[in-house]
Amino acid sequence: MSKLTVRVKGLEDAERSLVRLRDVFQGRILLAAVQDGADYARDLAEAIAPRAEGAGRRGYHGADNIGTSTRTQKPTRAEVAVGAKPNAFWLNFQELGTLFVPPNPWLSVTFDHGRTHVEMIIGARLRRHVAMVARG
Repeated sequence: MSKLTVRVKGLEDAERSLVRLRDVFQGRILLAAVQDGADYARDLAEAIAPRAEGAGRRGYHGADNIGTSTRTQKPTRAEVAVGAKPNAFWLNFQELGTLFVPPNPWLSVTFDHGRTHVEMIIGARLRRHVAMVARG
């Protein structure tokens, strides 16, 4: 799976508030926020993923073979991967190309177009949870 690292800037207050939360609860909040962003990126990738044409090509539609998986969940770090499912390794060849097939980027295009919105989704979810904790 391709890797996208998102650093949300301007959330120093939210970060300070998250530090005050208990580790387990804090990790769940962060993972939930990152998962929301990953779900949006997955939906966007499904919309622009390559589609196979012709008879006998069932199962080779990129949109059917894109998923998310949690890679890291720690109190101050969460990582969710978005990309081709393990059984759809052929999507990586579409993205990067081969000796005989030119690249047809779709996942990198997803992140290029959706990065700002993913950051907004993650930031909004974090701010919402921090506000709830701050209220008591």
